[in-house]
Amino acid sequence: MKYIQSINAKLDFLNHNVNIDLKGRNLILTGKNGVGKTRFLNQLNNTVLSKLIHDIPHIFQHHYMQKVNIINILKSETSDLENSFYYKNHIENLKNNINPLNLLNFLEELLGKSDSYNPQETEEFIKKATELKNIILEYKTFLQNSNLNYLPIHSPIYNIDYLINEIGSTHNQENISLAVNGIGNLNQNIQASKVTFNFFPAHRQSQITPSTNTTDLNQYINSAKHEYSSKLGQFLEQYLLNIRIEKSLALSEENDNEHADQIDSWFQKFDEDLKFLFEDESTKLKFDYKTRKFSLMQSHREFTFQSLSSGFTAIFDIYSDLLMRSRLLNILPNELNGVVLIDEIDAHLHISLQKKILPFLTKSFPEVQFIVSTHSPFVITSTNNDTVVYDISSGEFFEEDLSLYSHESIIKELFHVKEENENIKILSDQLLQFIESENLTQDLNTIQELLNEINKDFEKLSVELQLQYMVAKNKLAKLKHEAN
Repeated sequence: MKYIQSINAKLDFLNHNVNIDLKGRNLILTGKNGVGKTRFLNQLNNTVLSKLIHDIPHIFQHHYMQKVNIINILKSETSDLENSFYYKNHIENLKNNINPLNLLNFLEELLGKSDSYNPQETEEFIKKATELKNIILEYKTFLQNSNLNYLPIHSPIYNIDYLINEIGSTHNQENISLAVNGIGNLNQNIQASKVTFNFFPAHRQSQITPSTNTTDLNQYINSAKHEYSSKLGQFLEQYLLNIRIEKSLALSEENDNEHADQIDSWFQKFDEDLKFLFEDESTKLKFDYKTRKFSLMQSHREFTFQSLSSGFTAIFDIYSDLLMRSRLLNILPNELNGVVLIDEIDAHLHISLQKKILPFLTKSFPEVQFIVSTHSPFVITSTNNDTVVYDISSGEFFEEDLSLYSHESIIKELFHVKEENENIKILSDQLLQFIESENLTQDLNTIQELLNEINKDFEKLSVELQLQYMVAKNKLAKLKHEAN
């Protein structure tokens, strides 16, 4: 289940408020360089860890009980008010035809959302409850002034201010506030350890340690249950060894074919994911039983997890961590839920992988709510209606399916890229020729000199040319690596 319904923020580095109506969808953050996407994600991560996991479930319960008490008091007092001559002949004129019963019904409707936490709705509840309280107090004042025999008695109505203050004292005063649905489900999943909350920074690399021998998994399981910031992906190869040997023991010691088949199915799914990520149908996992080590096989080469390029290490840092969490929590990847934040999801990735990375993650972990930042139009146009886009520079919010847009229109309309001068166009054309060429005829040293020239004024360049630079740089590094 995807919990966050909206994000509202007042940030000192932006000149506008942030209002993102997620409705349980994934989010792509974009914007100009230096606008504060990373700062926003860091603050959002702190809010998720402190509020969503710990505070909001408890605040919700506290608010709910106080709101029930407020409604019960107002309902009792409104019943007396409704039958009075004062209400029928005076209060409607005084309050511009505000109907106390309508106010009461509105409060009960807000209370009826018993599985959600919404700071804006709490503010609205307080406003309407105060309004109805004031109508009732005016009625009591009228009775006291117009009836000499009226004896004022203590009324629970005077307790409402205290109850409202109780709600206000625990009301979210953070720079970033979250509206959350499914709090009961969230609590259950936290207790059952079926949830994860992760933040992957821009400069990430998977450091998968080589397998040595079977190990006790309890330490890893405890980390998966209680330490959301721990990096479990580094133990992927060790875990592969454990379950490989577990399969052998299941067959030899217990003749448990069902369990062995489950492990085989898991390895088969892992191989399918490898084929997708490496864009090579020959890719598969290889195990050497003598050395107890794993390697990755393709038709033309064999390599290890430790020798992956920067692009693939960036992907495996995310993928292997979430995959390990689901396995260690003894649930399927499509059962894992929570919130995962990724800064610069396109970092180090070739264009073809930029197009695939977010759909791959959302398909592999469909119940996880992904919130990512990017400069890449290829990431943005890879999405569907399950993902929205927010431009933190301008405050623009895009709900439509941007996969229907061309990369050029995204660059010009979303990134507000203006026409470049002639020299920039020449540089851009040279980069595109290199990026798109399959049969390379250009000298790699010439390309390196071109990249060095562009890098001198990198921060002043358009997002489009910066993107071309990064793609060309990655391709050049890959070609040099293959040449060696």
